[in-house]
Amino acid sequence: MRHPQAHFAPGQNSPRPIPFEILQKPGAFPMRNLLFIALVTALASPAVAGPKRIKTEQEFTQLIVGRDLTNPAGTVRAEPGGKLRGNIAGAKIIGGGWNWQQGYFCRALKTAKREWPSECQLVKVDGNTLTFTGQQGKGEISTWTIN
Repeated sequence: MRHPQAHFAPGQNSPRPIPFEILQKPGAFPMRNLLFIALVTALASPAVAGPKRIKTEQEFTQLIVGRDLTNPAGTVRAEPGGKLRGNIAGAKIIGGGWNWQQGYFCRALKTAKREWPSECQLVKVDGNTLTFTGQQGKGEISTWTIN
């Protein structure tokens, strides 16, 4: 059986589509060819999940609470019950806390050197990388490693 060959139009890098009439002819383009193409495409395509938004307090608690988050600014741990512990910007966290409000992580922090007012942040996780975006996803981005 002879199979249709791919024809390239001048200046194009991809073959022309197979005319619909050919696909309608029995035996002209066997189903096994379509299955083979689907299998090769699936195997060649990398599985890329990408960042996933954490939308609920339950998700945040399961993935993050009780684990150290680190970045060049310091190490912070969100504890059960809404406490934040650790060191940030070279000073120990002495006040503030966290809660979950309408799909956002909300926090306030205080160290001996500085105070960060209450702010609700969009949270995304990608593997062991956690990203907080201030102002409910419209502000500054802070990236942390989950340990």
